[in-house]
Amino acid sequence: MKHYLFTLLFICCLYTTSYAQLDVVEDHVKESTKLMKEISEDSSKVKETPWSIKGNTGINFSQASFVNWVAGGDNSFTGTAYFNVRASYIQGRSAWNTDLSLEYGGLWLIDNNEYRKNSDKIDFATKYGYAMNKTLFASGLFDFKTQFSEGYDYKTSPATITSRFVAPAYSKLSIGLDYKPTKVFSLFMSPITGKMTFVSDNSLAIKYGMVDENNVILNPFWFKIEPGAFLKADVNWDITSNINLNTKADFFTAYDNSFGDIDINWDLVVSMKVNQFIRTSISTSLKYDKDILIEGTPKVQFREIIALGIGYSF
Repeated sequence: MKHYLFTLLFICCLYTTSYAQLDVVEDHVKESTKLMKEISEDSSKVKETPWSIKGNTGINFSQASFVNWVAGGDNSFTGTAYFNVRASYIQGRSAWNTDLSLEYGGLWLIDNNEYRKNSDKIDFATKYGYAMNKTLFASGLFDFKTQFSEGYDYKTSPATITSRFVAPAYSKLSIGLDYKPTKVFSLFMSPITGKMTFVSDNSLAIKYGMVDENNVILNPFWFKIEPGAFLKADVNWDITSNINLNTKADFFTAYDNSFGDIDINWDLVVSMKVNQFIRTSISTSLKYDKDILIEGTPKVQFREIIALGIGYSF
């Protein structure tokens, strides 16, 4: 009898010990799960930031070669490097976007061993907005546009200089409303804008309207400011996963005798991704400025480029 009681007591002790151990293991599992959850939440909190940066860079190129070609043509090579980046800050009611676009390219005429610039751009813009409602922002905008190096008119002999760094350069400071009905479209409207024109080369002062009616330079600082109204439309639309349309159109009219004569700067780029690195694009630029004289009169300027190249997005 004692033997059976001892055996039963041993089994009860073993069961109790095992059950207690299971409780301990279960507690450890719960604590580990809780700890992992807290670590995961902390990691997600660390990753969350009001800042985001997106951009792309690459090189586009084309080549032409002629052998006994009766219609004529020049053996040539064209290359253009570009860099575009946007930094965005969104926190509460505040939204701040800053864009930088750089581009430089040229044409090499192989037979003549001659280089000609055909693309040159420095374009910086920053815009801050405070949300009044879901689609309307009270905003301020600043931009600056110029080119890296000398540009030439090759129709004359010898070729004549038409531009240099900060000759010309354009800048605008605007206060107004920014309408954003969707993520891909925005319309900035400003009745209070100052357009500033800089020409750091006196020889180009007449060409870019930096003189009075007697062709006397306006001031020794190569600087002119025009108050006026400004409108800017911006579309950045992913048509498909491999095709993107980006267009920006600026419209400005000065509050002076030329009111209603609108300066236009409109860029359009349709880019297509062939694979991870190969890109092709179609781009156009249309410009009109009453102060820029071409053959003695303001004219519409237009450029169109079809390009294939190597690119990288980040």
